Amino acid sequence: EEYLLQSTYSMLVVYKKINGEWRLFKKVKGFHEPSRFLEIDHNNTIWVGQLVKGIYKLRMSEHLDTLAALTKFGKKEGFPSDFNIRVFKIEDRIVFTTGSILYTYDDLEHKIIPYNILNRQLNGFENATVISRIGENRYCMIRDNDFAIFDICDQHARQVTRFFLPLFHLNMVDGYPNVIRLNKEQNLVCLDDGFALFPGKTEATREGRKGKLMFRALTCYNGAGEERLLPLTESFFSLRHAWNTISVSFTYANTNIPFNTFQYRLDPIDRGWSPWSEKASVTYSRLPKGNYIFQVRTLTSTGEITAPITLSFRIKPVLVASPLALVGYAVILLAVIYFTYSHFRKKLIRKHEQLRNDTETRLLLEKHKAEQEIVKLQNENLQSEISYKNIQLANSTMALIRKNELLIGIKQELEKQKIPDNIGSPVRHTEKLVSQINKNIEDDQDWKIFEGLFDQAHGDFFKRLKSTYPELTQSDLKLCAYLKLNLSSKEIAPLLNISYRGVETRRYRLRKRLLLDNDANLVEFILQF
Repeated sequence: EEYLLQSTYSMLVVYKKINGEWRLFKKVKGFHEPSRFLEIDHNNTIWVGQLVKGIYKLRMSEHLDTLAALTKFGKKEGFPSDFNIRVFKIEDRIVFTTGSILYTYDDLEHKIIPYNILNRQLNGFENATVISRIGENRYCMIRDNDFAIFDICDQHARQVTRFFLPLFHLNMVDGYPNVIRLNKEQNLVCLDDGFALFPGKTEATREGRKGKLMFRALTCYNGAGEERLLPLTESFFSLRHAWNTISVSFTYANTNIPFNTFQYRLDPIDRGWSPWSEKASVTYSRLPKGNYIFQVRTLTSTGEITAPITLSFRIKPVLVASPLALVGYAVILLAVIYFTYSHFRKKLIRKHEQLRNDTETRLLLEKHKAEQEIVKLQNENLQSEISYKNIQLANSTMALIRKNELLIGIKQELEKQKIPDNIGSPVRHTEKLVSQINKNIEDDQDWKIFEGLFDQAHGDFFKRLKSTYPELTQSDLKLCAYLKLNLSSKEIAPLLNISYRGVETRRYRLRKRLLLDNDANLVEFILQF
C-alpha cells in the first residue's frame, strides 16, 4: 500500500507515499504505450489494456523502474480482434471486455479463453464494455447508456437491478461510461451533463410489475387512403388484401417512469426486435398476403424487459389469388399440360416414325451399296480371272502355233525327200512320217484343250454361235474362235494345217454362212458377238 501504479498517455509511472503524501517515485522504462485500463492480479502481474494494439502482460523489476517481462495478447492469441479490449477484475480474477463477451486468462494453459461460466449468467450484459466494483461482491456492468448491478460470488452471478438511462432522458459520457462507488450508501453515475446518484444497497423491486402494457388502437388502410378501426377484443382477425396497410399503437401504464421505451417486431417481416424507441406506434404498408404475428415489449423502471403482448392477423390473397381462383388456375394449368403433353407426344411419335423410316431407307441404301460393292468386287474378280484365262489361252495358242509351224516345217522338209533325184531316203518311210505329222497337227486333243481354255475365257461363245448359226461346221467354229482371239490369217494357217490362201477361202465361206454384207468386217463381227 506504499506504492501506486499509474498508466498515462506515454508510459507507466510509480508513486510512493512519503510523509503521508503521494509523490512521483519512478518512471518505468521499457513500455511506452498510451494505456487507459490497468489491473494487477494476485501474482503482482500487471495487465494493461491498449485500445488499439490489444492487451499487455507485464512484470516489473525489483526496483520498480524497468520491465522484467512483456507479453502481448491480441487476435492471434484468442481475442476477436486487437481493438477496444479492456481489462478489469472480478473476484480478483482478471477479466477482459470486448463488446461481445467476457474473456479471462487461463493460468494453467497460459492463454486467453472465453469466460463462459460468467457469460451465461449475465442476462445479456456479457457484452458490457466497462465493469465497476461498487461494493463487496457487487459489480456494475455498463454498456452504452444501460447498466445493471450484479452480485457475483464464487462465479455465481445474480442481477440485482438495472438502469436504462434513456427512460429518464439521461446519457452517460459518450465513450467514457463510468459508475463510481462513493460509499456504502451512494454510487455516482457520470453523465454528459452532470451526475446522478443511486443508493448503494439498491435491490430489485416489484414496482415494474405493477405497470400494464397494452394495445391502444389498431387501424387498417386501403389504397385510397380510407381507414378502418378494428376492434381490439379479438385475438385474431382477417383483412381483405385491399386493406393491407396496418397501423398499431400501444402504451405502458406505469407512473414510476417518466418516459416509456418500446421494442416491436412483425413476424415474418422483421428479422429481430426493433431498436428501443419512445415512439408508441408503428405502421406497416402494403403487406403481402399471409399470416402475421405482431409483438411489442417495454422496460420497467428497474430495466427489466416485460413479456411481449401479441396481436395475430391474416392478409387474405387478392381475388385472382383466392382459393377458387387457384382451383380454376389449376384446372387450366392441367388442361394446358395435358394438351401440351398430347401435342408433343404426337409430335414425338411422328418424329420416331420419321426416324425409323429414315433408318430403314438408310439401311436399304447401305445394303444396296454393299451389294453393289460385292458385285463390283465379283466383277473385278471375274475380270481378273478372264484376263488370266485369256493369258493362258494366248500362251496355249501361241505354243500351238509354234508347234504346228515346227511340224509343218519338218513336213515340208520330208516332202522334199520324195523328189526322184534325191536319193537316200525310202519314199515309203517318208510318207509315213508325213502322215504322222499331219495326224499330230490335226490332233483333236489339242483342240479340246484349246476349247476348254476358250470357254473359260469367253463363256458360252460356241453355244451362242451354234444356236444363232446352226449350219456352221466344226471347221467354221474353229476359225471363229481364232478370229475371236484376233489372230491373223498367217497365224491361223498352221493351226488349221492349211495354207494362207486356204484360210482366206474359209473366211470367205464363213462370211456367206454368217450372212454378212460385202462391206461388213468379219473380225469386228466375231469380236462383238
